[in-house]
Amino acid sequence: MKPSSAKARGRALQDWIRNKLIEEFNIHEDDIKTAVMGESGEDIKMARAAREKFPFSIEAKNVEKLNVWQAYEQAKENSGDYEPLVVMKKNRKKPLVVMDAESFIKLMNQ
Repeated sequence: MKPSSAKARGRALQDWIRNKLIEEFNIHEDDIKTAVMGESGEDIKMARAAREKFPFSIEAKNVEKLNVWQAYEQAKENSGDYEPLVVMKKNRKKPLVVMDAESFIKLMNQ
């Protein structure tokens, strides 16, 4: 796969995540942006107002084969004070989320 095609796939997943968060959490469009491909840090950049509604740090991976542990470590490295999430997708499959199990259980208990 050409690098431009891989970047387009990644950008498409980032756009999908951004649009879903805007729709589901009523986040203003100016408060949530996607990272430029190749930029270090989080894949979805959020202002404080968006972070209050969705306090997670997102690493987006749109690939056919994925080392989930490595992707989660990357998400952790970029997460700062927020809970790291990996949103992963492959062709003809729904996006899935990976997060720390203890954090998930705490979240479900709230």
